[in-house]
Amino acid sequence: MEKPIKKIFTYGKDEVTITCHACGRIKTLKASLVNQIHHPVRIKCACGISSNVLFEKRVHYRKMTHLEGRYSIKVDPDAWLCLLVVENLSRNGIGFKTVGKYDIKEGDILSIQFSLDNPKASTIKGKIVVKSVNDNYIGAEFFALDEHAKKELGFYLMP
Repeated sequence: MEKPIKKIFTYGKDEVTITCHACGRIKTLKASLVNQIHHPVRIKCACGISSNVLFEKRVHYRKMTHLEGRYSIKVDPDAWLCLLVVENLSRNGIGFKTVGKYDIKEGDILSIQFSLDNPKASTIKGKIVVKSVNDNYIGAEFFALDEHAKKELGFYLMP
């Protein structure tokens, strides 16, 4: 059985610590060195136990999802013509795939709407700015969410 991968967040840190789950021994590494690693690595403790670790450079935790929603490229917020599937969410951003091919570029501002799969089926509605485009996968940053949507996302993203 493959061991689970433990994420260690490095953003804004000079050093990161790895704690052995077996003996509790702590290993400290320079964040500048581990930020160059872009894949999971196996770290072996002096006690002989090894762990799989991924050094995460993101500012906030990202939750994997599969949520259907809509977006609009037009200025008219009621023109919800385009379908999407939200693949991941964080407090500040969203990653989604478009259903169909549309001319979306970095820097574009989109209106977006989707429902969370929480018990209240909370609707998140706001504006995003596109940060990356890879075929039909869009990475974007929220920039106009109301306080209610921010609060709902915060609860939804709690581990």
